Amino acid sequence: MGKTTLLSKIVLDWCEAASPESQEHSANCNDLETLYGFKFIFHLSLRDSPETLEVVKMIRTQLIDKMYADEDERKEVYKLLQHIMKKEKCIICMDGLNEWANNLNTDPFPLIATCHKQCVALITTRPWKMADKRIKDSSIDLLIEVSGIMDKEQLAIFVLKSLQTNNTKSNSEFMSYVKEHKLEHFLESPWLLTLLVSVWLNSQHFSGSLCEMNCILLDNLFRKAATDEGYFINAQFRCLNGTKYIYPRVEILYSLAKLAFKCTFSSEKSLVFCKEKVLESLSQEHLKFSLQAGVLSERYSSSLQSQFSFLHETVQEFLAAFYIAISYEISILSILGNNIRQMLDISQVYIYLCGLNTDKAKQLLDPAVHDLHGAMSHGLRMYVKRMYKKKNESAVQKENKNLINIVTNNDNVTANDHSDFDSCCVSIAILFQSMLIAGFREAKVSEQNVSYIVCNDFIFHEYLNDSESVDLKSMLMNNLSRVHSLILHSYTLQENEILTILQMSKSFLVRLVIPGNPEVCIALRDLKLTELVLKTNINLPVLSDVMSSLSILNYLQITQCNLHDEIRVPVGLKHLSLYCITCSARFLSMLLLRLSSLVNRIRCDLLNCSVESEDHQTSHVYDGTNIDISVLQSNLCACDMSHVKLLVENGNRDLFDLLHGTSIGKLTLKTTADVLLATDLLPTLISLEKLYICGTFKDRCAIQLPPTLQILSLQGIECSTEWLGSLLIKLCSFHHQVLCELIDGAVNTIYEEDGQEVKMSVVQCELLSCDMSHVKLCIRNGSRDLYELLHDTSIGALTLLTSDDVSLAADILQTLSKLEKLYIRGTITDRCAIQLPPKLHILSLQGEYSIEWLGSLLVKLSSLQHQIECKLFDIAVNKSYAADGQDTVSSVARSELLSCDMTHVELGIRNGSRDLYELLRGTSIGKLTLKTTADVLLATDLLPTLISLEKLYICGTFKDRCAIQLPPKLPFLSLQRLICSTEWLGSVLIKLSSLQHQVECELFDIAVNTIYEEDGQEVKMSVVQCGLLSHYMSHVKLCVRNGSRGLYELLRDTSIGALTLLTSDDVSLAADILQTLSKLEKLYIRGTITDRCAIQLPPKLHSLSLQGKYSIEWLGSLLVKLSSLQHQIECKLFDITTNKSYAADGQGTVSSVARSELLSCDMTHVELGIRNGSRDLYELLRGTSIRILSLRKTYDVTLAADFLPTLNNLEKLYIYGTFKDRCAIQLPPKLPFLSLQRVICSTEWLGSVLIKLSSLQHQVECELFDIAVNKSYEEHGQYTVLSVARSELLSCDMSHVELDVRNGSREMYELLRGTSIKILSLRTTGDVSLAADFLPTLNNLEKLYIWGAFKDRCAIQLPPKLQVLSLQEGECSTEWLGSLLIKLSSLQHQVKFQLFNIALNTSYGEDGQDTALSVAPSELLSCDMTHVELYVINGSRDLYELLRCTSIRSLKLATTDDVSLAADILHTLSKVEKLYIRGTFKDRCALQLPPKLQVLSIQGGECSTEWLGSLLIKLSSLQHQVKCELVHIALTTSYGEDWQDTALSVARSELLSCDMSHVELGVRNGSRDLYELLLGTSIEARIRQI
Repeated sequence: MGKTTLLSKIVLDWCEAASPESQEHSANCNDLETLYGFKFIFHLSLRDSPETLEVVKMIRTQLIDKMYADEDERKEVYKLLQHIMKKEKCIICMDGLNEWANNLNTDPFPLIATCHKQCVALITTRPWKMADKRIKDSSIDLLIEVSGIMDKEQLAIFVLKSLQTNNTKSNSEFMSYVKEHKLEHFLESPWLLTLLVSVWLNSQHFSGSLCEMNCILLDNLFRKAATDEGYFINAQFRCLNGTKYIYPRVEILYSLAKLAFKCTFSSEKSLVFCKEKVLESLSQEHLKFSLQAGVLSERYSSSLQSQFSFLHETVQEFLAAFYIAISYEISILSILGNNIRQMLDISQVYIYLCGLNTDKAKQLLDPAVHDLHGAMSHGLRMYVKRMYKKKNESAVQKENKNLINIVTNNDNVTANDHSDFDSCCVSIAILFQSMLIAGFREAKVSEQNVSYIVCNDFIFHEYLNDSESVDLKSMLMNNLSRVHSLILHSYTLQENEILTILQMSKSFLVRLVIPGNPEVCIALRDLKLTELVLKTNINLPVLSDVMSSLSILNYLQITQCNLHDEIRVPVGLKHLSLYCITCSARFLSMLLLRLSSLVNRIRCDLLNCSVESEDHQTSHVYDGTNIDISVLQSNLCACDMSHVKLLVENGNRDLFDLLHGTSIGKLTLKTTADVLLATDLLPTLISLEKLYICGTFKDRCAIQLPPTLQILSLQGIECSTEWLGSLLIKLCSFHHQVLCELIDGAVNTIYEEDGQEVKMSVVQCELLSCDMSHVKLCIRNGSRDLYELLHDTSIGALTLLTSDDVSLAADILQTLSKLEKLYIRGTITDRCAIQLPPKLHILSLQGEYSIEWLGSLLVKLSSLQHQIECKLFDIAVNKSYAADGQDTVSSVARSELLSCDMTHVELGIRNGSRDLYELLRGTSIGKLTLKTTADVLLATDLLPTLISLEKLYICGTFKDRCAIQLPPKLPFLSLQRLICSTEWLGSVLIKLSSLQHQVECELFDIAVNTIYEEDGQEVKMSVVQCGLLSHYMSHVKLCVRNGSRGLYELLRDTSIGALTLLTSDDVSLAADILQTLSKLEKLYIRGTITDRCAIQLPPKLHSLSLQGKYSIEWLGSLLVKLSSLQHQIECKLFDITTNKSYAADGQGTVSSVARSELLSCDMTHVELGIRNGSRDLYELLRGTSIRILSLRKTYDVTLAADFLPTLNNLEKLYIYGTFKDRCAIQLPPKLPFLSLQRVICSTEWLGSVLIKLSSLQHQVECELFDIAVNKSYEEHGQYTVLSVARSELLSCDMSHVELDVRNGSREMYELLRGTSIKILSLRTTGDVSLAADFLPTLNNLEKLYIWGAFKDRCAIQLPPKLQVLSLQEGECSTEWLGSLLIKLSSLQHQVKFQLFNIALNTSYGEDGQDTALSVAPSELLSCDMTHVELYVINGSRDLYELLRCTSIRSLKLATTDDVSLAADILHTLSKVEKLYIRGTFKDRCALQLPPKLQVLSIQGGECSTEWLGSLLIKLSSLQHQVKCELVHIALTTSYGEDWQDTALSVARSELLSCDMSHVELGVRNGSRDLYELLLGTSIEARIRQI
């Protein structure tokens, strides 16, 4: 039976099994119980739903819509269908996958919803469809290949009984007829067997042609509709000669042929077609006849539209071939289209065409051969090497084992597994040859010219029957001069025939599998072979002589022979295989020596090889010398075999002994016996990096692993948990990264009588105590016991290659506390059940996933509290649709993602789908990488919705304008390995310039292509540049690596603000355009550069940073260019290596020239920062006029120690590093500023630095920022160095040294105790705390500056001679500040107290009162503060409340707010004599002046005439002499409608009535309005200029 009949039979058998009325089952089925387990069965014809992707929709249109007419009923039944498919076990029979045309070309199978877990799909197809690369073995659970009829005679008997009533002819007569006419191949197909029986019963002439068989069928069908006869005379096609009823209606035949062609080869290819399609080729009359004859059949769909199809698919294919044969208007090239496997799809058409017109068949075949050449060549190569996936075959009957091959899939290989591709290509090669054989046979029996059938590759494999072998040999004899591949697995050809082929196809042969007879070997000389397999009777000396002539041979296999002499191998050989051979130890030793001498990597397979030991000397076959075996073995150990990959299967002990101590780089052991024999050998393989093991193992692992092992692969093993666990423990002992692959392994536990897993628990305990963080595990098809073994271990990286692995590992992943890298492959649906490891940093996915699974996984990633990278490579996303067609799962997944914080998730996507990007829309991803052009196009609309995206990486090839919409807040864009047009790149830069914030753009390895007009002008470049020049790009920072000239030309004259050049070539290409970048302020350069500097610096450059290797000449000339700039510039020289150029006398001539140029330059505006500089660099800078220098490393300070005194213009020196002993630095004589930052040093070193500073004869500021000081101890524990350093410091005059300390240490402050410092700044609260006790010892300290946050009472002990105390930018409690003021009042001299930007915090009691504030004033009021001058900037209300009624004598208020806050307390300050005010004032003055005020100074700011006038009136009210100073006051006036200053007139009128004779007014830079205000008053005469 055929595929359609097979499914129909299964449906009938299920009906019999499921029918409760049936007592006896007539079904011929051996497994009715299995069928009975399914509650429902759905039979679908895929040809009837060519455009439908989802199975539920096929059921709706093919079954429900035909069964129910009412639309409401249909909806109810459709809902019921959804429920059934979710809850019940169902079989979905889908007939004719090869007849299903999915135009989307994405899914190889119709889709079954992920929620329909109970459904089993049974799909039929033609064999060629399995060559589709989209069909993966991982998608198939069971593959059944129907390759023939089990009992042909029984089927013939059934057919004979059904076609005759009187049984006049017997089956034995029919079988005799078949054998006599050699028609056995017709018995393989039920369709052809039935037709053959019919022909025989009707005694029709039949030559064995398929075309003739179809003509007989059509003739019989035509007879049903019309009985008039007619015969072809000299028919164009031989198959029409015996027909009687076609000729009178041959036009109908032509019309049917045209229809068949259109339906087979049109873009809407289908086996079912509508009436409109039929009437394009057939008239109404012809259609009626065809339906009556039965050539066409008609049926009605649910919409009452007619659907037509041919009687059988083979009839349609014959008629399509017939149309091609009779038509001269068809373009043969247009038939195949773009699909290279289309030829296999129409293989039956080709076979029929061979029987009709071999010339047309050749025209059809030639382009297909060209397109399939690559795939077939690869397939043939893998077939020769036997390196493709060989499926497990089990026979239905022992005597007929080739009929049905059942393949159970246990590997679930990933989509990118090469074995899938290899198997696919092998299938294509075999199927293509089968098509050619069938075509040749058809052409031969149809008496066509078989010379047109060209074949280049011939595989005489074991599955060819006798008839096929004969036909293939005939084809070979017809193509003797153009054979590419000859593969003989049987003795089909004689030696002379082989020699003839070798001679005639000498220029074409590329691969051979032939006997290795001496004559054959000689004939191989100078052939251009790439693969060669020689079997039996091999003469090694003869073969060795030939080998040197096979220059491009890369694969050689020798099988089934004895080898004792040395063999030479071609120098280009990459793979040598010895199969079923017996050889001497000397042969194998010399072979391995020769392989090790090859330059390239080589693989050597020793399969079932037996090595015979020798105790005697061996004679060298070519030079006759005798070589001892022990010498050969020692030579073998001495040679480098690290590039030799050795595979051993069923080796013996002598073989492994021979390998002892060698330097093999890769070893594969294929059996358990091989592993046991190699146990002692492995530790001696000191260069072995990769070890592959197969076999069955139990007990503890006895393998001793080589110390250099990097990859251990266990493939298809069966082992106990004890064995595997002990092996993993051995891997843990390595001190380097090691990969362990567990591929298709079966791990079994060992149980005690009570059922406890005794071995598992013991091994697990040992594993848990091992550090496995450097072990990377890769698992495919692991078992539950394996994952239980890994529970709670410390694995660092894990790869799961199948869906089952992911499912089994789901529960143990969260226990892997050290797992940082997780790689997942497979096909997974539903929600994600994985519990992620807590320290996971990298997650990589490849495969096919549902939206629900992927969305829930991303939600889990977002819940992690650290940065994590997620790679989504080659991801296929499947949606789940509801009854109304809405993607409900996708919307739920998106809503969950939108509520998650994904800012710490880094996504990398390669070949993502539209559904994936829709899932990510609007999420809070922090970093995104798009690996391909397609990804960028799909993400175009998504990007603006990613409002939290901070980093975007793009790769691909682009042209035209950029359509990407950048996220509005994107700060970083990286374009990597791009090929793009200038138009595209320019438009990207324009988009960046439109952003309103700082943005960094990386351009790494960019190839920019320009578009030229006919006159050679770069038309796109000019347009894009104009656009760029009109945009402001100063906030864009560009970083370029391996840019092109086109890129830099694009940047010419733009307004870039910062540019980084990462290579020497980038610097060279950018040299000419830099000076055009008028807004460039920052330039970073990396690379290796020599000669003079050719860079033209940008005019506004402010920062230049260099890293790399430069010549002294280049660096010197660059510094000269920097000195020519007329503004301040910072130059960083980080990790600089300098090269000198020497003259004949050994002098650094270039260095001296560069220095002389530098010495004549003014470098006072150049600020140099150096990290890891060289001695030559510092020599170059000796004596220059640098003004600011930073030394970033200890080594830099050491190198610069001697040259610093030569820098006479140096004003600022910054030092970083770690130092001990005394300081050897020689400070420049005029240095005014030294900063020590992030320094770790001894007290001796720091003390000696301070001593050097004290020796300078001018004021010098010293910053001590983040200094860690280490003490030095004597044996009795005393700080010897500290005491010595302190004693030296105490004798030094440090009154001109101003110290500024941030994050100092206790040791540093101890060092400073008792010194003569005059000015000290303490930058943090910690510094103030540490310095509290030592401050009183600083007898010369006059100025103290404090920053920080303080509470409680002030513990600071003030120095006795303190004159200025400044609190700057901090916060404190009222208690702390009050107690500090009390301490200030205790000083017996004048002191200035500055409060700048101090936030005062109060402490409140239960009644809401500030308890600390109430205590502080009572103490303050009793203190004499008349010698304290207070200066406040941005004070608070609590501060002024604290000062209320105190005895301050002088007060400065620096802001308008300070004056406003102090207005109410001023009159309580009974001792204030001097008041200084600054700010902006209007309206009337609200100040209540202190009663004893003697001086009021208003300095800077502005005020209204009204305010000033009212202030002067307040002054006039005082009863004593008072001075008022008005310094730089801007007076504002208010004008009425008559343009008179009404406020001025009012103020003057009041002033005129006041007695201001005791007010003395001092004015500086007074305005006209001021003098207008004072005109005529009693103070006018007392105004003086100050």
